[in-house]
Amino acid sequence: MDDRTSDRLSDVTYRPAARRRTERDAVYEANLLLLALVVEDGVRASDFLAVADPVDRWWRCAQFWRSQFGEASWEAFARSVSVERATTPADGARTGDLQISLQGTTELAGDVSWTLRRSVLGPAAYHDAQGVDAADLTRRLSLLCDTDVQHVLHALAPLLRSLPNTLRTYRVDQEQRAVSGAHALLGLLCRDAHQPLATHYADVLDVLRHLPEPERPPATDFLVRHLVHDAAWLPEEIVQSLLVEVIPPGTAGDGALWGALWPVLEAYVIRRLERVDPEKEKAEFKALVGHLRRYAALSGGPWERLQQMLREAGSTQIWAEGAWGPGSAALERGRRLLEELPADTRDPGLVIGLLRLAHELGQQEWLDAHAEPLLLTLRPADVLRMRASDADVLRPVVRDAGLLGSLEMIREVWRGPARGGGTDPG
Repeated sequence: MDDRTSDRLSDVTYRPAARRRTERDAVYEANLLLLALVVEDGVRASDFLAVADPVDRWWRCAQFWRSQFGEASWEAFARSVSVERATTPADGARTGDLQISLQGTTELAGDVSWTLRRSVLGPAAYHDAQGVDAADLTRRLSLLCDTDVQHVLHALAPLLRSLPNTLRTYRVDQEQRAVSGAHALLGLLCRDAHQPLATHYADVLDVLRHLPEPERPPATDFLVRHLVHDAAWLPEEIVQSLLVEVIPPGTAGDGALWGALWPVLEAYVIRRLERVDPEKEKAEFKALVGHLRRYAALSGGPWERLQQMLREAGSTQIWAEGAWGPGSAALERGRRLLEELPADTRDPGLVIGLLRLAHELGQQEWLDAHAEPLLLTLRPADVLRMRASDADVLRPVVRDAGLLGSLEMIREVWRGPARGGGTDPG
């Protein structure tokens, strides 16, 4: 390898430019390596460098060569030489050495165990107490002004700002392969097709349990946003572990986000309740009900608490384990929560859901007193969000002509005009 280029005519006298000693040494060492790779068809770093810590020494040599080469020479050298973690010939086990070859394939790193100073026998997960100072890491990597490094730092900047310690929180599997928390999160985001979906979640779950406390909430939110879409395709034991971890007592979060998790929790609990005898398996039964109660405790403001009550009303089994029971207590609680919300921000679905709950509870007197005032808070277009069965229940307790017209329109949409062209007395 030579870093000199020339487009001069061949008859011009060749006078090589003077080189500094460090530049000559770098070119000599790199050419020596290339010759060894051609002759030996690949070498171990420990053999070529004759040191006990080949990874660290290789890093130092590569940095030295990079500092002395021009851009074109370094790019040519980097394209010609590939480095990967060495394995033992007998069983393919990974070692702390490097295999250097000529024009081989350097795969994207899916295992960082060989770079770790701490040896932990898997399956296990842990956080390296050294931690990560994102600003310091950025300064050190930016010092070289390498454009590729800058692009990688740019891509990772959101992760480094919010979850820097995911870079030093690791999961080690039974084959002693290690992945960082950052790798696990991005793996779940990008869905590596070569890895089962359940494995992605297992990686993130183990990492989450060992992250420093300030970084657990954003990592949990990330996990929940994916779980609400993927739960149906995950093994039940993984779903259970995820739910137990992301719904700890006292955890607070985005109401809409946690509300979206409700169908996952409900489906899981219902499946488990079907297999549990409340009399014979009381401990497991209480644990399942405990999931619901811990989840309900997450609800903060009136909108969230009312939404949660109406979600519980979506299943007989879930409602039976709640604290409401029969009677109008739940309805009065719901009406008070609704009144706490500004009129212009109320979700029409909450009003409709509360009216449906009153019918399911058989509270006719409550409907007589409150149905029409609640319906009058809705716009005509919002009233049309109801179904014909709702109109059947509400028509007898409504006197307002506009509401009656809307309810009749709902019935006609679903069932067609009344026979004889008249109004069905209901």
